[in-house]
Amino acid sequence: MSINNEVAGALKAMLMPARWHGLRRNEIDRVMGGLIYPKIFRYPPKWYLVKIVELLSLKVDLTSFLSDKHPSETDQEVRNFLSDLAAEIEKTFPNIARSGQRVRISGYWFGDGTGAFASHFNEGDILPYLESETIVWERKDDIAVSPEQVLLQEFSVYYTRRTIGDRVLYLHPMEFAKLSVRRIFNEEVSHFKPDVEKLLFEMSEDRSHPLTKKIEGITKQDWTEDDENWEWYRGLLSAMRIEVVNS
Repeated sequence: MSINNEVAGALKAMLMPARWHGLRRNEIDRVMGGLIYPKIFRYPPKWYLVKIVELLSLKVDLTSFLSDKHPSETDQEVRNFLSDLAAEIEKTFPNIARSGQRVRISGYWFGDGTGAFASHFNEGDILPYLESETIVWERKDDIAVSPEQVLLQEFSVYYTRRTIGDRVLYLHPMEFAKLSVRRIFNEEVSHFKPDVEKLLFEMSEDRSHPLTKKIEGITKQDWTEDDENWEWYRGLLSAMRIEVVNS
């Protein structure tokens, strides 16, 4: 089986932050922080997980696609690193997982992003294989039923303590707002735009808003106690509101 340029490029990109004098298997955090977290959204996290599955299925020596291969780097070492990286992606983003992994959030899951393999799974269920092949599953609610749910779905995945970390200290919220609004709205929820805009305004003006408190509880991220965090969060809500109005 051959490897196309896109998959080869993904392999090099995922390994590059962890390679110097050989592949450092303990540098998963460096790869996650520099490439896969949503602050860099050239490709979403699911894209990387899909590429890892594709790479691990190849019957070729993966080191043959590395530039300046170090004598210590082996095909098995690369495969072990990719497996560790896949597990870390799934740990960080509970809405995506490979076949054989346990569901962490109950709901409708779609195989490889297509509705052809959609099914409802409960927390703890094992995601199935497709004709014995590993695929990537993504959890999506069938249809958001309220403006609150629209926002809660977004924050519960992309604004957790693990995914956002200390980025509030040095990244402008506008960057996040553009990506959030792009992810949130599709044909199924576009009718919620006026209500979401109103809700974002209310949240930005009320530090104790019930939805913000619910978001804090789910994401384990403080947005209201620390003044600096509150100002960033408030700026995010305001920027999201502007994006909604202009979208």
